[in-house]
Amino acid sequence: MNAKLKFALYVGLLGCLLALAWGFNAAYHTADPPVRPAAVSTNVMAISNQVASTNPAAAVTNPPAGHGSDLGDEATLRQTSPRMGRLMGYGVALFFTLVGLAVLIGNDVSRFFANRVEDFIFNDNLDGMKDPEYEEAEHVWASGHHLDAIRLMRDYLKRHPREQYVALRIAEIYETDLHNHLAAALEYE
Repeated sequence: MNAKLKFALYVGLLGCLLALAWGFNAAYHTADPPVRPAAVSTNVMAISNQVASTNPAAAVTNPPAGHGSDLGDEATLRQTSPRMGRLMGYGVALFFTLVGLAVLIGNDVSRFFANRVEDFIFNDNLDGMKDPEYEEAEHVWASGHHLDAIRLMRDYLKRHPREQYVALRIAEIYETDLHNHLAAALEYE
């Protein structure tokens, strides 16, 4: 991915994240408009001296569904806040912005570690493998003092016995520079 495009995506997503967080906070802290009370009937019951019904068997004990004073209370209790839609919209947008930002960050982090592992495993240019002692021996060889270079490389090989490329380099110097094939063959063994 192009570096400029990636930078623009980071800036855009962070800007959206901040704007959406500010909008969510503003919507969350706004006061709900006052709830209007349910319409109260203005028909006042006539007060009289009339005797109430004395027949309890004829009294209706369970009012039919939808005909009660509790219906107004349920409608008031279940009434949603007008800001709930805005809060949900901001929340969903924040979620998807965070997912996009997480994908970008995950991509960058995985590429960083993949490159580090690849450089560690496939170190073809051997930049990290140079030792100053060995480099000094190579400089002595480059100046034309082949026997001194072999002596320095042998000392290096005694201190670092696992560095077998040094033994091969000593054999190569014997073979190509000093033209001593017997010594080169002994070094190869």
